[in-house]
Parts: sequence; structure tokens; C-alpha cells
Amino acid sequence: MKLILALTTVLFFFHALAQPYPQGDIDFSKLKGTWFQIASIKQDWEQNCTCTTFNFGTPFHDLLNVTASCKTPEKQLDVKGYLGFLETPLGKLPGQYQFIFNGKRTIEFYIKVDPDYNFIVLGQPPAYAFTILSRTPQFNEKVYSKLIRMLQKDFKFDVAKIERTYQQNDCQYTLIDV
Repeated sequence: MKLILALTTVLFFFHALAQPYPQGDIDFSKLKGTWFQIASIKQDWEQNCTCTTFNFGTPFHDLLNVTASCKTPEKQLDVKGYLGFLETPLGKLPGQYQFIFNGKRTIEFYIKVDPDYNFIVLGQPPAYAFTILSRTPQFNEKVYSKLIRMLQKDFKFDVAKIERTYQQNDCQYTLIDV
């Protein structure tokens, strides 16, 4: 059984390295603060959400506390969790992280990070999960179009599933200290 687990881990590791994902790490200290969701393939917890933000806390031992907040027609929704490096028996996998929200673990790959950390694209290719986060609620349309083309061409995302997140002047954001 241990041999099967070890072989599976090794195969996963080499498969991950062969993918067109970045081979570096995200600087967690540059994630701290509020990020606005620009677009995503909606997850179960964020159905009917508008004005969605992700608030990243101070890095602590390769972990970041995260609170995702949004408004639904009924209430304000806050989902707490954390973001950490994906650990395997072989060590950290470059460019791959795990989000844990409400006890559910998802593996995310960072797909693109703006050099100045003005936006970041996280996802699970080919189409399981994806989000574009920005430091501001408004996003440059030319950059957005380029990112969507990249997601479709390079990562095989079904762009028909991507939904823009409502971020307008009437959004009243709850900035949470995580």
C-alpha cells in the first residue's frame, strides 16, 4: 500500500512539473489585504454571490488565513479558511497550493501573477475552479480579455462557465481583519 501511495505521489509530482504552470512560488507577504473577485467559475459556497472579496491575513508558517466574503440576496456570507503550500512526501510542489474552506480542501495552481501583485489568477485546470482576484473592484478590460484567452488556449478552461463577479458602486464591502 505504501508503495502504491509513493508511486502515485511521484507520478503526480512529475505530471505537475510537466504542466504549463508557473514554477515559482507566490510571495505570501504580498497577498496580505483585500482582493476583489473579478470573475470565476463559481464554487458551491459562492452561488448567488455579488461583491465578493478575499481577505488574506499575515503569513504564519507558510499559511495565510483567508476570509472570503460576499453578499447574497438573503445575507452577508463570510467563509473562513486558509491557503497553504501543497505538501507531498517529496516536499512542496512549485506553484501549487491548497485552499481549505469549510473543511473542504481544493488544490489550486497559480496561473498568473502580475509582477506588481495588482492581480492574480488561481485555478484548477482544466475547469474545476478558477478565480481572478484584483486589488481594485474595477479591472482593465484589455487585460481581462487577454487572461480569458490565455485560460482557454493554454489551460483548456471552458470559458462559457466563467462568470463576471458583480463589483459596482453600490457594493458595501466588509473588510475583515484576518
